[in-house]
Order: sequence, then C-alpha cells, then structure tokens
Amino acid sequence: MSEEQTVSLVDVLKEDEELEEEASAVLAGSDSDHCSYPQGYVKRQALYACNSCRPKGGEAAGVCLACSYKCHEGHDLFELYTKRNFRCDCGNRKFTELQCKLQPEKEELNLLNKYSHNFFGVYCTCSRPYPDPEDQVEDEMIQCVVCEDWLHGRHLGRVVPDCVELQEMICELCMNRNSFLWTYAAAAQLSAPGAAVQVKEERDADESNTNLPIKEEKGDEVIEPSCKRSREEAEPSCRLMELQTIGQKRVQSGAVFWPSGWRSKLCSCTTCKECLSEAGLSFLLDESDTVLAYENKGKTNEQRQQGHDPRQQGHDPLMSALDNLNHVQQLEIIHVPVLHIELPVQLPVLYNVQRQQGHDTLMSALDNLNHVQQLEIIHEGGGETDFVADLLATPFWRRTFEEKLAIVSKGRPTPQLALTQQGKGFVRHFKSSNYDRYSWLTGSWSSCKLYCWECLLFATERLGVWSSTGFANLSCLSKAATRHQSTAGHLQATVLLKTFGETRVDLQLDEQVRRETELHNEKVKKNREILKRLIDCVIFLGKQELSFRGHDEHKESTNKGNYVELLSFVAEHDTDLHYHLCTNQVFTGTSGTIQDDLISAIAEVMGDEIRREINQAPFVAVMVDETTDVSNAAQMALVVRYVTDTGVKERFVRFDDVAGNKRADDIAALLIRFLEDHDCLDKVVAQCFDGAAVNTSGLNGVQAKVKEKAPLALFLHCYAHRLTSVLTRGLSKLRECKIFFSHLNGLAVFFSRSPKCSQLLEDICQRRLPGVAPTHWHHSSRLVTTVFEKRAALQELCEHILEHHDEYDEESVRCADAYKAHLENFEFCFLLSTFHRIFEDSDVLFRVLQNNKLDVQFCLKRVDEFCDTVEREKGRFADTFESTVRETCAPSAQRGRAEGDIRLRYQKLHRDILDNIAVQVRNRFKDHEKLTFLSLLDPQQFRAYRKKFPDSVFSGLTQSHGSLFDDPTRLKTELTVMYTMADFEGKSPADLLAFLQQKDLVESLRQLYTLACLAVTIPISTASVERTCSALERIETYSRSTTGEARLSSLASMAIEKDFLLELKRTDKLYNRVIELFVNKERMDFVYK
Repeated sequence: MSEEQTVSLVDVLKEDEELEEEASAVLAGSDSDHCSYPQGYVKRQALYACNSCRPKGGEAAGVCLACSYKCHEGHDLFELYTKRNFRCDCGNRKFTELQCKLQPEKEELNLLNKYSHNFFGVYCTCSRPYPDPEDQVEDEMIQCVVCEDWLHGRHLGRVVPDCVELQEMICELCMNRNSFLWTYAAAAQLSAPGAAVQVKEERDADESNTNLPIKEEKGDEVIEPSCKRSREEAEPSCRLMELQTIGQKRVQSGAVFWPSGWRSKLCSCTTCKECLSEAGLSFLLDESDTVLAYENKGKTNEQRQQGHDPRQQGHDPLMSALDNLNHVQQLEIIHVPVLHIELPVQLPVLYNVQRQQGHDTLMSALDNLNHVQQLEIIHEGGGETDFVADLLATPFWRRTFEEKLAIVSKGRPTPQLALTQQGKGFVRHFKSSNYDRYSWLTGSWSSCKLYCWECLLFATERLGVWSSTGFANLSCLSKAATRHQSTAGHLQATVLLKTFGETRVDLQLDEQVRRETELHNEKVKKNREILKRLIDCVIFLGKQELSFRGHDEHKESTNKGNYVELLSFVAEHDTDLHYHLCTNQVFTGTSGTIQDDLISAIAEVMGDEIRREINQAPFVAVMVDETTDVSNAAQMALVVRYVTDTGVKERFVRFDDVAGNKRADDIAALLIRFLEDHDCLDKVVAQCFDGAAVNTSGLNGVQAKVKEKAPLALFLHCYAHRLTSVLTRGLSKLRECKIFFSHLNGLAVFFSRSPKCSQLLEDICQRRLPGVAPTHWHHSSRLVTTVFEKRAALQELCEHILEHHDEYDEESVRCADAYKAHLENFEFCFLLSTFHRIFEDSDVLFRVLQNNKLDVQFCLKRVDEFCDTVEREKGRFADTFESTVRETCAPSAQRGRAEGDIRLRYQKLHRDILDNIAVQVRNRFKDHEKLTFLSLLDPQQFRAYRKKFPDSVFSGLTQSHGSLFDDPTRLKTELTVMYTMADFEGKSPADLLAFLQQKDLVESLRQLYTLACLAVTIPISTASVERTCSALERIETYSRSTTGEARLSSLASMAIEKDFLLELKRTDKLYNRVIELFVNKERMDFVYK
C-alpha cells in the first residue's frame, strides 16, 4: 500500500479542523444575526445570490449572510465568497414577492452595487458553474482581487505558481484594463509565464550591518524588499513615473500573482491617487481590503466568541474515545494505515476496514462510548434501516398509537453521514459531534441530509426544511440550528414529544375520532381558501371604488353585478373556486348579505389596526371636514393624525351623517365620543375644522367644548383647507353673500353642463370656468377672478344664446337670460368686485401658509398683515361703489328709501363682509401663537442656535406643553446636542423623526423624540408632510368619484385608505382576522378542531 493511498486518524482530525477554520474565517467576519443593510456599502462581507427568489430573467442581486439564514433558508443559493463595497439587496425591488424579515424598510435599488455573472451561479471566462458537474478535470479556482471573479487555474494564461508567498492575483483582463499595473509587475518580475520568481536573500555576516536594507536578487536585477521605508528618504515624488522612466520590459500576458505587502509599494502621490480613484481602484492602497485581512478578522472574531477550543471541552467524540485508550492503543489507532476515503473517515467504515485487517483496537474505543453511540455505529455499519427515511415515507401522524409509542421510546437515530459540501478550494464535512451539540438533531444516511427529530414527529408545518425537505448547507449549520431550536414550532413539537402518551389518550386510541378530525380540518382548510378568494374580490372592488351589486342578479342575467362577475372570472382560472361555486348549495358567497358582512369585517380589521396604532402613538390630532355625496347629504369626515414606527400617518376613520344635527353641542358631543371610543382623548394636541356644518353650528363653540375635555387640543387652521374656501363658507351667514355665491356657482355649472355651451365659452372667452360640483371643495377665488375678468365676454355669450334661441333647449335659454341679468345687476357686480380684491390677498396668504418653513412668527406676521389689508379695504368702499356704478348703472332705489339710504346700505354690507373675514382669520390663527416652539426644530435656525440657545422660545414650550415632557432640562440638553452635531444639520421635523427611529436613538434622545412627534402630529403647513399624503385629499378624491351608489362608511374606508389596506394584506394580518370576524355568523365550517 503506497504512501499516497493511506491516511491516519490524526490526519483526518487535522484536515477537518483546517477546513472548519477556513469556513469560519469567511463567515465569522460577517454578522449572521443582523442584516448588513443599515451599515451601507460594507467594505467586505460574505455574500450569496438566491436562485430561488430571483424571477426568471430577473436582475442580479446579492444577499448578506444573515439574510441567507433568515430569509432564504433552504433556497438554492450561490455562494459568492466575499465581495467589497456591497449593500444587501434582500427584499428590494429585485425580489418581486419577497420582503426582508430582518430589515423590511429598504430603498428600491442599491445603485452603487456592482454585479457580475457570479450572481447567476457562473464563474471564470468560461462562464461555468462551480462545482461543474460536466467538468471532470480537477482544478482549483482563484479570485481576482480587482474584478473579484473566480477563474480556473488553467484559464489564467499562465502556470499557477506554488510559492505560498504569492498571495493575490489580478487576471489578465483587469491588467489590460489598467495598463499601469504592468509597470509595477515588470519592476517586480512577478509574472513571467511558467514559473514564480525565486527570491534569494543575502545577509552580511557582520552583525553591525544587520540594520541595512536587505535586497532580493534575481540574476543581475535588484528588487527592493517589501519592508516599509520613509517615502521622503527612499522614494521619489512619484514611484510609478520613476519605474516608467526606467522602461523595464516584460511580456504583458497572463494573470499576475503578487506577493504579500505588494500594495504598500504602489505609489500614493496625489496624481496616482486620483488615477486610482478614477479607475475605481482606490482599494489597492488599502492593506485592510485584502481577503487575507478579512479572514484574519473573521478568525479573531470566532475565537473571541468561543473563548475556548471545543475539542478541549470534550465536544469531539473521536478525541474523547482516544483519551480513554492507553498509550499503546492510541499509537495503534493513530498509525494504523487504512484505505484513503473522502475525508473525514466515517467511523463505521473505519471499523470494518480495521476488522478486515485483523485489528481489534477500535473495539476498545467503542467500549468507551455509551450504549446509544455503539448502536448507532454498529447499526449503520451493518446496513440497518434508515429510520428517518422510513418516517418521511410514512409520517408519524399516520401510524398507529402502538407504533408511535415504539418510535418515541426508541429515541432519535444519530447515524454517521457522508455529508460533504464543496467550497472554493476546500471541502466541508459533517461531524458527528453535532449530535451532542443539538439534542434534537438526527439524519438520514440514504438522503445524506439532517433533520429535527421532534419536528419529524410532531411539526405542524409538513413542508418545513427540518421536518420534510432536509438540511444540507454545512456552511451555515451552526447558525441555522441555533435559530431553529428557538422557533415556536420546534418548541411546541418538543413539548408534544415530552408529553406524548400522557394526554388525550382517548383520541389517540379512537381511530374514528381522529379520522373525523382530519376530514373536518381538511374541509376547513379548503373553506378558508375559498373565503380568501372572496375577500380578494371585495378588496379589489373596494379599492377601485366600483359598485358591487347589479340590477339583475338572476342566473340568466348577462350582468349580475361586478362582485358576482368578478368571482366568475376568477373561477375560470381557479378550479377549487369553480367547483365551490358550482356545487355548494349552503354557502356560495355571492349573496348581498355575504358581501355586506365581508365589507364590514374588512373595515373592522382596518379600524382595529388604526386603534392599535393610536394606542401606541404619543400624540393625536383630529381633523374634521365636511363633504357631500351625490344626493347632497352632508357627511362629516373624521380623520386622525399620529406617529408610528414608520413615520407620521393620516388615517380616515369614518363618515358621520350630520344633515340633521348641526348644533355646536351635537357636533362637539359626536367628536368627543369618537375620541373616547378610540381611547385617545388625553392625547389630542390639535383640532382642525372645515365645512358648512361646523361653521353653521358655531366654530368657536365646537372647539371650545372639545378643549374642555382635551385642554391641549389647539384649534388650528389645517394645511389641507384652502383659506378662500373657508372664508366663503363663513360668509354664507350673510344673506346677500349666500345668494351671490349660489348664483356664481350656478353660472359655472351652466357653462360646464353642456358640451355646446362649453365650446362656445372657449370660442368667445378663450377660457373655461373652474369646475364646480356638489362634492368639490369650492375654489371660489379662481371662479371669482375668472368671472370678474371675463364679465363682458360672458354677457356677450348669453346674448348669443338668446339671439340663437332656436339652436338651444328651453332650459339653456332660460338660464342664459337669468345669468345675463345677474351679470348686469349692480349688487352682483358690487360683490364680485369686493371679493375679487379680498381673495387676491387671501390667496397670497394661503401660499405663504403652504410653505414648509417652521417660522411660525413669520406666518403670524403675514396673518396680521392680511387683517390690516382687510381694514384698509374698508376705506376703499367709495372706489368700489363708483366703479360698479360706471360699469353697470346706479342701483335702483327701493320703495320708501332715498338714494343716500341705498349707498349707506351697501357701505354697511361692505363693512360686514370685511369684518366677517377679519374675525374668521383671527379666530382660526389665535392658537397659532402657541406654536412658536416649532422654531426649535427649524433647521435653518440651527446655526444661530449654536451660538445662542433660544431660551425664550424654549420657555414658551415648557409653559404651553411642559406636561408632555418627563424632563424639560434633559430636553434642553438634547436640543443643544442636536444643534452642535453635523448629523442633524438640515433635517426637518419629519426627517429628524425618521433619523431617530432608523438609528435606534429613540430611547437615548427620548425628550427630543417626543418634541419631534409633537411637531409632526400638529397638522399645520409648517410642520406637515406633503399635501399629497393628506387623508383629506384622499377623501376629496373619493367624494368626487362616487357615482350614485349609497356607499357605506366601511366601503369608504377601503377606497380612501387603499394603501393601508394593501399593506395589511401583504403582511397576512388581514385574512385571518377577517375570517375570525366573519366566522361568527356560523354559516360554514371555518374553525379547526
């Protein structure tokens, strides 16, 4: 037997230890518990590409070590070894149906990541997989340090040198792309094809010369050593230029192998650094970028985590067996020659080989093992039954009770496995000591995979990795096993194993009961799947704002309504649903009652989730607005605003009918009851109102009554309410103003109702009137401006309709005559001119309030300026009156009144309008004075606050909202820290909130976090998110698109909060909770036994 064919047990253990250390070096440098995404583009980390999750034809994507364990366990993974400057892609846009379990919030793409064909499982210039099942040539793969691709040794264009000092390789393609590297290679003479450089050292025998620089020689050429020298003393200003001047030549072909420390010899002058940066090679100047440095870091981390050698603690059963033998027996085992088989040698095979050669020394080792270990070795060596494979073929739950007792009593098998995994340049082997580390671990020697004994017997998940498919990824065995034994499913299976035979014996022995339970649960499973299809249809119609019912839903009807027709369409592609609709006579799911119950259940789940978010929020703002449906019935929309872990949210909760209850007491009571139902009355920090119902009932009365229950609920003007619309509704209390705006809106409706009139309007006026509909928030300022500027053209248009009366219907002729009279009427034109002047200024104020600055003082100053403008407008009555007289004619005197009395009447009306506007504005912005504290979070003021802390503003905060903070002194300290640190510079309150949440600083800066939550919860323009996110905007859109069906508040929730609804659906929270609510009707079997 030759030397090459033998191996000793010590060789087995030594090589196995080396392979384990090599694997630890790669993986221990990366975090296996936390996704690396928050670290940004990691300098170097272990990466994987998931072939299971990448869509067919999809883009390349890489995942970190932790995500390969948690999110891609059991998947088809391509091991990429390590890559530099990479950010984890798990769960981003490249994974269409996967959300990262460790870091769900990620950007859509990582634009700085670099990908290669390695991410598709192919390597080298030959683009073949590794290991390659079709490649019979044994060849190692070597990684290029520039492109980081792995190349076969035979495809490098040169012979791979044996010198261990040559630690890094750059492939020929990368050398040619960066031709200056050939200059360094030529100087070092490292890439001559066919062999590595042989270096010979000469030292002077004189001890006094030991400190002189040692030089390496090859022939007549001198190569400087790799030791560091002072660049000022030994190197010119640019080393690369000096080497190029020498002009040393070499053959520029084949890969180049570089020795340890070669990076330190690269020139680091400013010009060379810029060149390396432009070429994307700055990392070559970084010694810590090398794979060797990364592996050394990994080994150090692994040693630090373990704190000991596992073999010294008795974890290796082979070493334990050797320790129990005497010296002679140990020598026999260590030096006995055996057939060379794939490492590590399997102990039963080793025993058989020894027995065939007449050696019985291993029997002594077996004697020192416990009884279970002896049975495992002897049974496997003798070819006994694979117990795990037998359990997979006939599951535990299908066996008789007596068979189950026998299996549980016998205990888990721990067979020796020839389980290996090919790495890059090494092979991993399964060690039997893992059975001792994990008391639940078992294996199948026929499939060569690992399983969990408890889960094999009692797992509820029949298709799990540890209970069905088997685990074989040795590179992450330790992490995966540790994670599995902490799962709820494993713990439940463990309890069931320990208590087996003690409980429910009657059911276990009663085959009929067991079978009935199984049949019932199978039926429930199918029913729940059908119910999920119904829920999907309801969600689709709800979020698309489509009607459910049809006018004729009989079997022969060609249009049974959207819900039934959608179910029928889905059933064409779903055999289970088709069978259910055709055969089930008890519960088809198509009745109107079922539809209403499902809509109600879905809305209730959404409401419960909103309640949960509100309970966890520190503060709440309530926004009340009025809209009308197509029947002009007034509906009050209730919206809440609060902060969650993912930022500020605005949620529409419901509509309330206020058509018959418009008194202040009624509306205030409704609002207070709503806040009490959601258990947030003590959290309310702001209240906003708009709508005719609230204004009519007495705005001050409503907000004052809410303040009695919630003292901190400031009354604010909401950023989603146009100021001119608010003023218009307030002016409706004046009889003349209400008549004026009704005529004005009617004029717009008249010209937009008929396409012929609309076209005529464009031809004559070259402009359309702003659209007005019952469900719009009125944009009165635009309409006033348009009619004021185009009054003469509108008169001409009405004249045209009257002159060509035979071309129009009677209604159009009647309206044209009436609106022509209005456009010539003195009072209409007088009010038109008055509002035109005021609304010009109010629109300017509205735009100021819409900006995103936090300067409350600035906004309040603009409000005061607007009120001053309104006061000055009173003095311009004469101009308005006289100009209107010139454009129309003097107002006709009423019976019993002189001409002077008429002028005084319009002067009083003019003054009443202006006083009404001034009072409305001052009331709406009265509480804004208490918001000056928002300037504490104005990023534009941070620079000034560094020099002088805003004590007066801070004092105002403690006086108005001091009760919301646990420690005001701590708040001042945290604000000071924020002003002085560059990390916070330029961050708005919303950005600050997100920063504190993402960087896990909520607890460390708790007072600052509370202030940020308060700022973003208050719904004014200066502390709000973008208007497009406003729930009030979504309500407006929903109201405009409602088409005649009397919508329930539940259906409105689905349409307005469709993003929230889809978010619940993606996290699987929706289905189970809707089913739980729906099954209370007890129509069908939906509950498992």
